[in-house]
Amino acid sequence: PFCQRAFCDSAWGPMLDAMWHRRRSWLVLAALGSALISGCTASEGSWADILDHGSVLGFPSYSEANQLLEGWLDTYPDILSKRTIGSSFESRPIFAYVLGSHLESIALARPQVLLTSLTHAREPAGLTVLLYFVGRMLELYAQHDAEAVYVLRSRQIFLVPFVNPDGYV
Repeated sequence: PFCQRAFCDSAWGPMLDAMWHRRRSWLVLAALGSALISGCTASEGSWADILDHGSVLGFPSYSEANQLLEGWLDTYPDILSKRTIGSSFESRPIFAYVLGSHLESIALARPQVLLTSLTHAREPAGLTVLLYFVGRMLELYAQHDAEAVYVLRSRQIFLVPFVNPDGYV
């Protein structure tokens, strides 16, 4: 089953499994991602360890988050891409990351979703949840997890981690 952490032994577990297997409301899983992923054991130097020990009161800084994203772009070029979608008031680039297979012939036919964080500058928990979601999906995809492969091959997930980069820097 999708839900394999201690959290999933609670009353939420069967509901999450049922939603996942019906392929409905899978975004609810993204919203609950921090609860599901919090059970991950982070080895020193892993992406989860980096997120758990950021330099901004335990949260990743702007540069730490961007380094993590750049590392994922290098490691998973077939499933993660980066696009510039604009610039901030202070001329910092605003990037959107696209998570999902990049077969252009089927890209427009697939369901698409947008996940954002840091609309308000001093809400770093949202950034951490978004990055945990990306890291876990990439990790599961690399392990050939059937559910992660299904999601990433049948959908496109657009992620804008820094809607307001000026406020977070």
